[in-house]
Amino acid sequence: MSQRDKSAAALSIRTGDSFLSLGQYDAAHACYMTAVTEAAKPGANGNMDYASLGAAMNALGECFFRQERFDEAREWYERAAEAKEIVDPTVDHESHGVSLSQVGACLMETEKYEEAVPWFTRALEAKLQGDIQGRVNPESLSITLHHAGSCLSRMGEYGKAQGYFEGAAQQAGKGDLQGHVDHESVGGSLNQVGFCLSRMKQFEAARGWYERAAAEKEKGDVQGRVDHDSVAISLNQVGYCLAGLGRLEEAVTWFERAAAAAKKGDLQGKVNHGRIATILRLGAQCLTHLKRAPEAAAWERKAAEADQNAGVS
Repeated sequence: MSQRDKSAAALSIRTGDSFLSLGQYDAAHACYMTAVTEAAKPGANGNMDYASLGAAMNALGECFFRQERFDEAREWYERAAEAKEIVDPTVDHESHGVSLSQVGACLMETEKYEEAVPWFTRALEAKLQGDIQGRVNPESLSITLHHAGSCLSRMGEYGKAQGYFEGAAQQAGKGDLQGHVDHESVGGSLNQVGFCLSRMKQFEAARGWYERAAAEKEKGDVQGRVDHDSVAISLNQVGYCLAGLGRLEEAVTWFERAAAAAKKGDLQGKVNHGRIATILRLGAQCLTHLKRAPEAAAWERKAAEADQNAGVS
């Protein structure tokens, strides 16, 4: 592949990325196909630039993935991984790992969890070898670890999943290659550790992880934006664990905090009224068991109001 062809492939990918960001999938697809054609041309020495070919194929996979056409996306991600693995002259293992991880993501989206796990394992092995400069990206590792944990969790293997989620939280806490930490991502993995423990009826241990998740999420994402609806999920789970432990007075306090957070909405300010109703009813149940009937009734009324706001009859 000549330098000119290589530049043409890179330009087509960048143009395709611009269309993809605008949701113009057909235009993006055409650009990426052009990039594949350009990248597949042998150079003067008869060799192909497999890195560029892999990048173009990965871009096609992403184009299909965004459209939720997961089978087609998987095919291109697999082809991208195969191209990237060819020494040209050295392998960018991080890039190779990203394609392998996306094959797993496609399988996960189509509920083929058991089949997806080995792909995530291969992706982790590749990513741990670093990029072309030997740098290991903790944020990238955390994504693959979290995906693997999600598959195992959905398979009911909560003990195994817990370890992956713990690893994901640890890596996410280190940030990207520039050290920028997405605390929402860290909190998401911590929350899943709590979920695994709660599914195994280890409520006291789960409670601690949910508390850590809420505290981490309150720090916001890489831009400092706080998703209060996400925070509410973790706060609610703390209350759920405390209720499961029979510590109803404490549980009510956490449910109250969860409802207040949920009312602030997500990153776009959208309020999940259904979630608020669920939280309030859990609090009402605790208050009923505590024989605080008037307060329980007040919480139930607020829950009914939230249902009306959510359009629930």
